[in-house]
Amino acid sequence: LEGEFEKLNMTLNSLTAFLPVAKSMLDLGATWLDSYVREGLKDAIYCGLEEGIINGTGLDQPIGMMKDLDAARTDGEAYPDKTPTAVTSFDAATYGGIIAKLAKSRGGRARAVGAVIMVVNPVDYFAKVMPATTIQRPDGTFANDVLPYPTTVIQCEEVPEGKAVVGIADKYFMGMGTSKDGVIEYDDSYKFLQRERVYAAFLYGNGKPMDNNAFEVLDISGLQPATYTVTTKTGK
Repeated sequence: LEGEFEKLNMTLNSLTAFLPVAKSMLDLGATWLDSYVREGLKDAIYCGLEEGIINGTGLDQPIGMMKDLDAARTDGEAYPDKTPTAVTSFDAATYGGIIAKLAKSRGGRARAVGAVIMVVNPVDYFAKVMPATTIQRPDGTFANDVLPYPTTVIQCEEVPEGKAVVGIADKYFMGMGTSKDGVIEYDDSYKFLQRERVYAAFLYGNGKPMDNNAFEVLDISGLQPATYTVTTKTGK
């Protein structure tokens, strides 16, 4: 119940994205422009939300998955990054060891772990993770994202290159005071003389991992491509 009460005791922060548009373009009847601007602002809000969920420092923004909740810090100080665990392969023993760290709650009690997520930079996905999780079937076709435990791999540009985050998605709480698209407004007076209409998107929310064991940060800079391991057994 402690984690549930913490959800209710959370201060919402504001995320804003804005874009000025020349009114002359609107005057010319570009009916698609308003919709285009709104979609662009929603994308900007999504990027800001991703950055907070992955790397947020906890100072007027969410606490990210990569942050160490148990690190020594003073009030008003940003949460530091977790020390990454270096991995060179995703074999069953290595990956099982990673999942085992997630299988302990904040109080040290064992907990069941369902499917997990792996969040990784797109560059690292194609250069490191894909080669390490791709196997060729006997018929010549390939199978991607083959991992020893059910895992959804997510490409996210907010994850630094050389690192990855493995964790329990349900153990990240994100409270929202608006929809995930935010609230989009516009104003014609801000840059009246420049004849520009300023569109702004606002989102209110905050988030944090529900415990420090919910997410594990990996150092994948030395990750090697997957290889078939063949063992032989000799008998008398």
